Amino acid sequence: MKRYIGLSLIALAIVLLLAVHLLGLTRLNVMLLVPLGFLLTGLFLHIYFQKRDSRY
Repeated sequence: MKRYIGLSLIALAIVLLLAVHLLGLTRLNVMLLVPLGFLLTGLFLHIYFQKRDSRY
């Protein structure tokens, strides 16, 4: 399950960005920074787990 936490955070960030856009809350920076934080954290975790599980 740990392997998929990064991809889950990336998917959550995409859903949040879509919801923010559809609700018209793009003028609030906090509403855009939270999904950005999820996206960057998910990307970092995904790369970390991929490198850790690699044989090379």
